[in-house]
Amino acid sequence: MAIADLEPDLTTEERDICATVHRFAEEVMRPTGQQLDKLADPADVIAEDSPLWKVFDRYREIGIDQLQWASADLSVAQQARLRCIISEEMGWGDVGLSISLGVSQFPRMMALLSGKPEVIERFADPEGIGCWPITEPDHGSDVVMMASANASELRAPNCVAIRDGDHYVIKGQKSAWVSNGTIATAAALFCAVDQGDGGGVSGMGGFVVPLDVKGVSRGKPLDKIGQRALNQGEIFFDEVRIPADYMITPPDGFGTGGDMILSQANGGMGSAFVGVAQAAYEMGRDYAKQREQGGMTIIGHQSVKARLFKMYRKVEAARGLNRRVIALNSLGAPRLELAIS
Repeated sequence: MAIADLEPDLTTEERDICATVHRFAEEVMRPTGQQLDKLADPADVIAEDSPLWKVFDRYREIGIDQLQWASADLSVAQQARLRCIISEEMGWGDVGLSISLGVSQFPRMMALLSGKPEVIERFADPEGIGCWPITEPDHGSDVVMMASANASELRAPNCVAIRDGDHYVIKGQKSAWVSNGTIATAAALFCAVDQGDGGGVSGMGGFVVPLDVKGVSRGKPLDKIGQRALNQGEIFFDEVRIPADYMITPPDGFGTGGDMILSQANGGMGSAFVGVAQAAYEMGRDYAKQREQGGMTIIGHQSVKARLFKMYRKVEAARGLNRRVIALNSLGAPRLELAIS
C-alpha cells in the first residue's frame, strides 16, 4: 500500500506525485538497495558498473527533488506534508539510497539560498552529486557547538577554513561518516572559521566547496554492516583554496542559518525512518498472513494481532510527531529542539 493511500484529503496533483514516487521506491530503490546491500566490498557499490548509478539517473529523470515544489497552488503546510510523504516513500523503498539521493542535493540548495548568480551557476548542476560534511574524527554532531558559547568545552576542530584576503583556505578532515563522501562532486561544508585576524577560531560557517580541485582527497568507502547502498567516507582538505563568496552562512549568522538547515535535515531523516518503520510493519503483517502454526495462519492468533497493532500504533505515532515537527519548522522560525525530538 502506498503511504498516500492513508491520506484522505490530498489533491489530484498531490496523489499523482505520490504515486510517481511510490513506483520509483518500489520498482527501482527497493530491488537495487537489496542488490547493493549484499555486496561484500563497499568499493563495489560505487564501481563504474554498479546499479547505483542507474538509481541516480532515474531519480534525475523523474525530477523527484523538484516534485515537492511542483505546484505554486500548494500552501506552505501542504508543501511540508508533501515533502514528508515523499521522504517516507523513499525511506520505505530503501533508506540508504534515500539518504544518498537527498544529501546529493545539499550543495545545490545552499547555493540557491545564497542568491549569488555566480555561486548558483557553479553549483546548480543537476548531474552533480553533493555531500554534507559536518562530523569530524573528534566530534560528532556536537561540532555545531563551535558556534555557541560552549565552544571552549570542545576539542580543537579537525577542519578549519582560514580567511586569506578574498579567499578561504580549508585545512583538515571530516569523518568517515560523510554520506556520499567518496563519490560527491561538491560539498555543503560546515566547519570552524578563522577570520585570519589573529583571533583564532571565531565560530562555524557554511560553505559550498567543489571537490574536484587541488588539495581534496578521499578515504576508502566505509565498510558497514547495513545501509551499504549509502556510500560514506572521509574527506581531506590540504589547503583547499575557495573564493570567499563560497561562504553561504557566516559565523555571525550561523545560529539561525544552521538551525534552519539542521531542523529541515533532521525532519527529513525522521520522515525517511518513518518509511522504514512502515516497511517493517508491512513485512511483519504479510509474514503473519503466510506463516501457519496451530492449524491457521498466525495472524489469526490474538497475541500476534496485538503485536502487529502495537507496531502499527508506534508507526502512526512517529509519523504524527514527525509531520507536526516539520510543519512547525516550515511555518515559523526554526526550532532545532523540535527536530531533535
